[in-house]
Amino acid sequence: MIENFGTGIPRTIYSYEDYDIQPEFKITNNFFVVTLPNINFYNELDSGQVNTKNNADGRLNGRINAQNDADDRLNGRINAQNNADGRINDRINARNDADSRLNGRINDQNNMDDQFNESISELGKEIVMIIMQNPGIRIPEIVIKLSERDKIVSYSKIRNCIRRNLMDYVERRGSKKSGGYYSKNKF
Repeated sequence: MIENFGTGIPRTIYSYEDYDIQPEFKITNNFFVVTLPNINFYNELDSGQVNTKNNADGRLNGRINAQNDADDRLNGRINAQNNADGRINDRINARNDADSRLNGRINDQNNMDDQFNESISELGKEIVMIIMQNPGIRIPEIVIKLSERDKIVSYSKIRNCIRRNLMDYVERRGSKKSGGYYSKNKF
């Protein structure tokens, strides 16, 4: 749950604010990559340079200039992050539109609770709903869908839930490598 607070990037940037080197953020449509420079290496290098310098004011001015450069880089990264957030908001809005198209099916699925056997757990009900919304889905994708709903479950827990409790409601079709789960027409 703590990962969902979104404090990682600001904390990373804050931890490098006293250094000339900064983390590098590369953002694409599908992922982002963060390169974290090794502060220990630069500290050793810096301490060797400090011993050879006699002018403390020169070092201070150099650090102030480096900090200003870092602030400029940070502003650029913040602008890039805001642009990325705008793209994410567009994706969220598109997802909300897709969700609204599914409302009719979801309302039908909410009524299926009465049709379920009482021995099926809440997790089992959510798995069946995901399978009904995404015919042909595989277990790793079910894990992702459940994590989007703030449910943290393992691959084996989902597989066991399907095998033990849901075989009356879902079926596996296709090959072992590329097949997926489909709902049976019991609803």
